[in-house]
Amino acid sequence: MKKSVVIAFVLSLTIISLDAQTVEVIGKLKVSEMDTLNGETMLVVKKADGTLATRMSSSLPPAPDTIRSLQSDLLLTSALCNCTSLPPAMIQSLLDNGYSIQDLNNFEVPILDLLGGGVTIQELLDAGITIQQLLDGGLTPIALFNGGVALNSLYGKTYGGGLIFYLNTTSGAGLVTAPPLWYGNNPDPSVPYGCFFSDIPGADGTAIGTGAQNTIDIEAGCATSGIAADICANLVLNGFNDWFLPSKDELNQMYLKVGQGATGPNQNIAGFSNNIYWSSSELSLFEARLQVLTNGIQGSNDKDYYNLIRPIRGF
Repeated sequence: MKKSVVIAFVLSLTIISLDAQTVEVIGKLKVSEMDTLNGETMLVVKKADGTLATRMSSSLPPAPDTIRSLQSDLLLTSALCNCTSLPPAMIQSLLDNGYSIQDLNNFEVPILDLLGGGVTIQELLDAGITIQQLLDGGLTPIALFNGGVALNSLYGKTYGGGLIFYLNTTSGAGLVTAPPLWYGNNPDPSVPYGCFFSDIPGADGTAIGTGAQNTIDIEAGCATSGIAADICANLVLNGFNDWFLPSKDELNQMYLKVGQGATGPNQNIAGFSNNIYWSSSELSLFEARLQVLTNGIQGSNDKDYYNLIRPIRGF
């Protein structure tokens, strides 16, 4: 049964000071000065009306019955241990005192603190914490993979400004595609590849890992603004400015992992149109490579034709 209390130890809240004055933390609680009781340093916690709620040990977490007896919405912070994150021993003490992993997650104990306290990724998943919550809590895709999460379960999750569609399980490097409606809340734009009848030195990479350099080479070798690579290279989205036009093989991975070629819940989770998309891979003076995301067929087209684009970035 879910406990109706709210525990202390919230890293995301910050206590400004612990002197003689009472300080309020994001409207949730009132914490007052440290004092001593029977020779032990205590943290004095007061209710919103200023009356004493309890005194908490500054070295050990409170017992479950103490927390339950408060019958209020008090939150304590890591000021209990005068630290920036909860020490492993304190996490373990909470678990030993009857709190479950899900309790601590509900009480907003940071994911990284739980892991530092000896809780495993699998135990977090078994407790009902989702893969997306683990990513949002600071874990990397490679950490989750090494912790037992299947690759297919990582695809389509939000990370690094987009949706994961590729992970190198050796190096930990990966790729994300911009989410649907990235283009000013409009569908993927239809634009030319650019520089028809012009050779663009270096822009012929097709493998995974070549899209970024292709885009750099296109920007250097083709001065036309508003073309496929130019839009991607100049995109600032979700705090990132290093987007690029995917190579032929990167575009195919997008189709297979988060596009129409994916299976189950990942099928077109990226919201691609049933249409033709440019890659950054130049084929000749006249043509560049593309893929029909309706059915996955890859081919080429004249560089002055208009096709859709979707930027990606690496992490």
